[in-house]
Amino acid sequence: MEKELREQAFSHLTILRNKNLSLLENISEEESLIIPDKFSNNLFWQAGHILTTQFSLLYKRSNLAMPLIDTRYVNYFAKGSSPSDFDSNLPTFQNLLSELKESLQILENDLHRYTDVKYESAVLVSFGMNLLSFHDAVLAIPYHEVYHMNAINLLLKQIK
Repeated sequence: MEKELREQAFSHLTILRNKNLSLLENISEEESLIIPDKFSNNLFWQAGHILTTQFSLLYKRSNLAMPLIDTRYVNYFAKGSSPSDFDSNLPTFQNLLSELKESLQILENDLHRYTDVKYESAVLVSFGMNLLSFHDAVLAIPYHEVYHMNAINLLLKQIK
């Protein structure tokens, strides 16, 4: 049953991620950095945050090495960070989009590999789920993705 739940969550994440990528793929680097009035971040931060949260919840919280992304991404894109934390070492927007695509393949490869890996302590995520393991994170990530899809849509309406 748990295997089927992970596969279903991955299927949902793939649909949502591809939708987010389709929203972002025609945005220029300059547009991605615009912070509209009454907003605290931008499309660049949203893309980086989605990516960083995926790897933080799956790997970092499980005490596994984070694949693909540089550890400095946590400083740029973790919850509580903002575009004011950006510096000259920031990846390009196109690089973030490529990594978002690649991250699906990495998760698919690891979907059933780390299922028994538990967190040292529970993590209560902002949308109310209490995560205890890699498995829990797999189930939670689609919720996070759709939450930020809404933020991306709101930002796009302000930029365009």
